[in-house]
Amino acid sequence: MKIKKYVVDEMQEAVKQIKEDLGPDALIVSSQKVRGKGIMGILQRKIEVTAVLDEANNEAVLEYSEVKELPKPQPEKAKAEQIAERPIQQPQQPKSTAIDAERTVEDEVNPVVHQAADLVRSKPRAKKASKAAKYTPENLPPTEFKPLLEDAVMKSIEQQEKERFLAMLEKQLDKMDKVKDKDFARRWLRTLTDMDVDQGIAEKLLSGLEEVAPKGAGDQDDMAKVALVNRVTDLLKPAYEGSKKTKFMAFVGPPGVGKTTTLAKLATRFKLLENKKVALITVYTYRYGTADQLKIYGDAIDVPVEVVMTPAELRQAVERHADKDYVLIDTVGRSSKNTGQVLELKGFLEAINGAKQTYLVMSANTKDRDLFRTIKDFKIAHYSGYIFTKVDETETLGSMLNVVLKTGIPVSYYTDGQTIPDDIEDAQPRKLAQLIFRSVDPYEGDN
Repeated sequence: MKIKKYVVDEMQEAVKQIKEDLGPDALIVSSQKVRGKGIMGILQRKIEVTAVLDEANNEAVLEYSEVKELPKPQPEKAKAEQIAERPIQQPQQPKSTAIDAERTVEDEVNPVVHQAADLVRSKPRAKKASKAAKYTPENLPPTEFKPLLEDAVMKSIEQQEKERFLAMLEKQLDKMDKVKDKDFARRWLRTLTDMDVDQGIAEKLLSGLEEVAPKGAGDQDDMAKVALVNRVTDLLKPAYEGSKKTKFMAFVGPPGVGKTTTLAKLATRFKLLENKKVALITVYTYRYGTADQLKIYGDAIDVPVEVVMTPAELRQAVERHADKDYVLIDTVGRSSKNTGQVLELKGFLEAINGAKQTYLVMSANTKDRDLFRTIKDFKIAHYSGYIFTKVDETETLGSMLNVVLKTGIPVSYYTDGQTIPDDIEDAQPRKLAQLIFRSVDPYEGDN
């Protein structure tokens, strides 16, 4: 017996192939719709057709202790007529038993028929004893037992094929899920590190992200981005506890980061938008241009501007403006590598009596390593907040997150342009988190 399966798009195609391969005597014993292999096959159903051909030279009949190859399936009517015309013959070897037949099956039949015979023997018996006896090998004529075995063979084959297909499909889908999950996490890790987020911080943010942004639930990347903004917000909150504005505000930092422009933006906001009384003080040492620039700003918004050269003069100026709501103090930009200049700055800041808040001003487009070098060298100034300028000049803002989480000091303001007073923003936790993830999409380049 030859059993062959065909997977085709149309039944006509299967009939044609069966005739070519097995000849006109082949019979179609089953057909069912299945899915093809691969990802595209999951979406496109095909037809699986099973055909059988009996070969005369291998014919065998199962008679008690002997198993022969199954005859060609015949129409039910023809089978009934044949059985009616043929007398039921008694077995020539009456001493043969079902056990003998089973041994012969195990010795001579191929594995598929062997499994089918086992299946037949293991079938539950009918409720009535007479019916159970009717279907035992001792009482069942060969002509009636053959179709039962043939049917069992085909059912066994179909069941095995079905189980094999389902197992293969499940394994393939499971593999695809694992690859997708791994790829999802890897893409976001690459995205965060490309944003200059520290590797350790990035891994902490991504921990368990698949649980809050599961695959198949809308846009997974959009959900992940929302979840990351929420996580960053929560991580930033502790640094902002107890943070508030004070009357005296001093601005320190390296040269060229935009301290004077930042001070002018805040002064204009306090004066014109919040209707506060404001005074400006600039520490004058060797940068003449800075003092002149601040005076121009002061005249434009009608606030007093004082220039001081020593810590004592600074102390006196602060006392003269004790009635003001805000006194903003500009300092000359100092290189963090010049210890002498930083120590001089410390002397000026200590001359300010009363509650004051010192801001370390840094550029957002500075390398992460240089930022932490500046933070370390200006630590002597006892700053309590950061101001990041030039946010509009860079696409990677992960360093701002690194700075806050590693030092515990908040970003109080950030500037994103040159317009006074518009281009300055308070940096609360959620606003800063949204800023860091602005225009961020998961990395989709080469792995």
